Amino acid sequence: MVALSSSCSPSNSSPDDGGTNPDVGSADSGGDSGPTTYSALDDKTKWSIFSPTGVNEVDYQGVAFDGRYVYFAPSANIFPGSIQRYDTQGAFTAQLSWTAFDPTTINASSTSFGGIVFDGRYLYFVPSAPTAQAGQSVVLRYDTQAAFVTTASWATFDIALSDPTAKGFMGGTFDGRYVYFAPFEDNLNPQGHTVRYDTKAAFGSKSSWTSINLKSFQAYANGFNGAAFDGRYVYYAPFGSTSAMQYDTQAPISSPTAWVEFAIDTLTTAQTIFQGVVYDGKYIYLVPATGAVVARYDTTASLGFAADSSWTTFDAQTVNAGAGNFFGGVFDGRYVYFIPQYNMSSLSGYITRYDTTTDFETASSWSTFDTSVLDPDAQGFSTGAFDGRYVYFGSFLSGLIARFDSKSPPSLPGLPGGSSY
Repeated sequence: MVALSSSCSPSNSSPDDGGTNPDVGSADSGGDSGPTTYSALDDKTKWSIFSPTGVNEVDYQGVAFDGRYVYFAPSANIFPGSIQRYDTQGAFTAQLSWTAFDPTTINASSTSFGGIVFDGRYLYFVPSAPTAQAGQSVVLRYDTQAAFVTTASWATFDIALSDPTAKGFMGGTFDGRYVYFAPFEDNLNPQGHTVRYDTKAAFGSKSSWTSINLKSFQAYANGFNGAAFDGRYVYYAPFGSTSAMQYDTQAPISSPTAWVEFAIDTLTTAQTIFQGVVYDGKYIYLVPATGAVVARYDTTASLGFAADSSWTTFDAQTVNAGAGNFFGGVFDGRYVYFIPQYNMSSLSGYITRYDTTTDFETASSWSTFDTSVLDPDAQGFSTGAFDGRYVYFGSFLSGLIARFDSKSPPSLPGLPGGSSY
């Protein structure tokens, strides 16, 4: 899901399977000169479509970039699948650039993920739940400094050892020390147990993990979808909940005063369900799961998270009636991309993009492009990431991955936080 966004600055020392890593290819953040130019969203020459599995029966829900490789996690909502890894130093449409790994060889429960979080070295695969099934609680971790297809490079931890009620998550983020998992649902029942892992402690120790029931702070704080970090605060997007939540990382996670809610229906009754959070360096965007009303929070607003005046909205369907029902978002340093999944009951390919240098509430600041004109199966996405040059969109059903050449020269935004989807 996403993530949501890849807003962290990945390490440039993530080696390949041979133990050494050449200079990061497509995401080189330095050394280039000249002004940055961004591609028009509807320039078909900037788009590529590829299926690394060669079949149309794979669904992805989680993607992350580690400085060289892009990883796609299977959701198993419809079809089971392996983790796919793309080497950005190879051709996107060449099968040799892709490697697959079956996570069930590590743990039989590692079948369904709801995002990937990167902490600069390790990738954490967020345990989710296939539709209408029991939520998963086993976190899968990969050491990016070790060989991808070697089982010793992987480890798992069952959150249920710390809290048996904490399972079924969707999205996560990293604050520089802790990895957070946003509570989603278990057997279609929204759950409110957010989990935090201390990356300075042993991964396999129960004491390294903390579980907090957000319902102890706010009665309806359960069922979230997506998380983001802005340098101080962690944000959760409401899905089953009626309120977005903000956590102050400078306070103890168990302190009620560390958590602030915002009842999104006080801002708009047209949109209260969201899938994903994106941060652009100033604003937090909640990605609409149904409809197309994007809610934006100004992190510099004097009255803070709980004030209506800190928020604005925009209905993307005023730009294109086909836009909406998004699943996650991506920021490339200038534009925020909203990832289309459905339009009413049909799959959608309407990638919707907002130019953050222009007025949020003006229709001309927004643009759309229907990726199904490139390939009829290139629609219905549920995850995305940015590698410094390219934006990737992983499919929910078809097994296809769409890639957009967004900017030149390559550079990452360098924002805090890890991948949400």
